[in-house]
Amino acid sequence: MRFLIILFLLFRGFIQAQPILYLSDSIEEIELGKYGSHVLRANQELNIKQILPLHKSAYIPNSNGVLFFEQNIDLPNVWLRFDLMYTGIKSNQVLVELNNPLIDEVSFYLVQNNRVIDSNHCGDDIPFTSRNIHFRNPVFSIWFEPNQFYSLYIRCNSDGRKMHLPIIMRSVNTFVEHSSSKDLMLGLFYGILISLTWVYFYLALIIKERSFLFLALYLFFLTLSQLAVSGVDYAYLWPSSSYWNNRSVAVFMGLAIIMGLYFARLFLSKRLSNWILWPFRFLLGAAIFSVVLSLGSDQMLHAGMNLLYFLIPLDYGLLFLVGSYYLIKRIKVARFFVLSFFAATISIGLMVYYSISNNIDNVYTNNLVLYALILKCLMLSIAMFDRVKIFKEENELAQKSIIQNLEELAQYKESVNQELALRIHEKTQELIGKKNEVNLAIIQGEERERKRIAQELHDGMGSLLATLKLNVESLNLENKGLSSFEWKAYKGLLELVDYACVELRDISHNMLPAGIEHFGLDATLKSDIAKIKRHKNLQIGLDTFGLINIQNKEIELHVYRIVLELLNNVIKHAQASQANIQLMLIDKHLSLIVEDNGVGFNPENTLNSGIGIISVKSRVEALLGKMQIDSMKNRGTSITIEIPIP
Repeated sequence: MRFLIILFLLFRGFIQAQPILYLSDSIEEIELGKYGSHVLRANQELNIKQILPLHKSAYIPNSNGVLFFEQNIDLPNVWLRFDLMYTGIKSNQVLVELNNPLIDEVSFYLVQNNRVIDSNHCGDDIPFTSRNIHFRNPVFSIWFEPNQFYSLYIRCNSDGRKMHLPIIMRSVNTFVEHSSSKDLMLGLFYGILISLTWVYFYLALIIKERSFLFLALYLFFLTLSQLAVSGVDYAYLWPSSSYWNNRSVAVFMGLAIIMGLYFARLFLSKRLSNWILWPFRFLLGAAIFSVVLSLGSDQMLHAGMNLLYFLIPLDYGLLFLVGSYYLIKRIKVARFFVLSFFAATISIGLMVYYSISNNIDNVYTNNLVLYALILKCLMLSIAMFDRVKIFKEENELAQKSIIQNLEELAQYKESVNQELALRIHEKTQELIGKKNEVNLAIIQGEERERKRIAQELHDGMGSLLATLKLNVESLNLENKGLSSFEWKAYKGLLELVDYACVELRDISHNMLPAGIEHFGLDATLKSDIAKIKRHKNLQIGLDTFGLINIQNKEIELHVYRIVLELLNNVIKHAQASQANIQLMLIDKHLSLIVEDNGVGFNPENTLNSGIGIISVKSRVEALLGKMQIDSMKNRGTSITIEIPIP
């Protein structure tokens, strides 16, 4: 009996000239497109009741088994029919998967004896939650009974777009195994993309480098576009938005191209010539235009998608050629850049290959395409770190050059400072010399004026006083009968004349010490100190050594003035009972020390206001000497002077 049924069915299939697919209960996986599908394209909406009575001549046999349909706006509805004969001995459940999640609407009808016994409707125009089987691709469940003949009708609304329709029949176990491995692979793919996206967002935030930001944005929109083309976004992100689900692929792919072009420009920004920038600008403008088109009506969406299909190979091809050009120019930063877009070019080639060939997986979900995209993203990551390494090396060289320039500048600055310091020192010494010359000239002027005044006193007033004394003494008044008062006045007059002569001689001597000229500094000082000791209650000690070797009367005169000025200060202000003077010439350095046991004073105040000390200081500076005062209140004073003797 079973043999007769099979024979009848074979005869029926032969009469209808329709190929029949025989299925056993050991079925695991079959691609229906390779086993006699029949295609009907309609220019209007037809329901299953209108399709069932159509004659076999309405169908076009699909002899090559490739279920790929070019764009046809006039024939948007495609009907597929598969005749199935189940020869198994027990009931069996299979799942029919249409491996393309981007079809607007798809309907499954299981027909037996011209009667629909089961149906299902799904697609991205229908809410995801209404699907009988919640899977990213449209899936239809069929229960086969033993030795039964079935017809499977599938209506696809392509909305005028290109369609690639791999239709796979699998057993439940095979479907679970295949979908699990596929989900694992997709999870790995999306995990890598999302991880790289977050890494580059973080690096862009830390390093403040815009190329990291645009690479992160490129990976972000690439991830969203791949989620869209695999149907994951429709299942989890916007399951009830048919408008956005239809446009998400075009929008995210366009944005990925835009961000990728910006990233490439920044990546090679310092090395892009003007003639290369124009293709970048053209592709960038076209990508932006495709995104704008995709947000419009359905017709604009189709135009935007077609523009993207044209831009994607141009985009990757341009980047690959530009990278190759700069690699030929031996620019190191382009080496991994070229490898990454070589992998991208492979992925585009695989897309084209799977778009025109008969394969189980479609252009968007094929494993090799995803592997190529992962390889491209990893190579881009290596290229970025290689670029950072190269830029770091360049920055280190630049920093070394800057440090070297700064060191040279510092050395030059130091040499300039040394030269300026030397010039300042020379000018200072020159000014000090000029000042000393001025002081010496003043002192010499004073000495000349002293000499002139002393000479005039000696020649003028000295002669007058001498004449006065002779005239007074010529008056012999002893026997003139003068009274005692008159005689006393006469004697007093003689004494005053003598005193005036002595004072005039002392003044003249102080203003023009003749002893310096005739007897030298040592003898003159000893003579003057002896006179002071006779008239003042002051013990003065004088120790001298080597003064005979000075042999410069002008210096001797200055030293004499200094000693008398310091001794005069002791007499007038120190209230001292003892004073000691040491004057020694050793190794062409004249050392003068004047000490007393007087009341002392504040050296700073004296230097600012004491005329005598200021005069001494001026003479010492004029002789290029140094002067130091050591004095404290009620502890005496010590003044040390060092004068070089040429």
